[in-house]
Amino acid sequence: MTQALSATLASQLARIALDNVGREYPYHLLHLLHGDADALPPRELHPVFHGSYDWHSCVHMHWTLARCLRRFPSLPHATAIDAHLDASLPAALAGDYVGTHWLASFALLALDTHG
Repeated sequence: MTQALSATLASQLARIALDNVGREYPYHLLHLLHGDADALPPRELHPVFHGSYDWHSCVHMHWTLARCLRRFPSLPHATAIDAHLDASLPAALAGDYVGTHWLASFALLALDTHG
């Protein structure tokens, strides 16, 4: 059974996503170390995507925030979502993130937020 995205459901999802992107730990780290200097906390390895359980989940949480806000601009958390995306999107696009999956995921977010 699928449920349409209502304003109520979008508000609930947005609240969960906001809580997740702001929580650094617990964090599942899959990171190849070449030396001691590579052992860094998530906020240094992934400055934008260090919330949630891992960076991949954090990208999805950002997409969820953007999508919910786009569909329902008057969400109760709209100001907080806007502030978070305004702060994180430019940093993410300017960051040194590697991999086509990340790039594709965040390109969709950028289009969804500002397109």
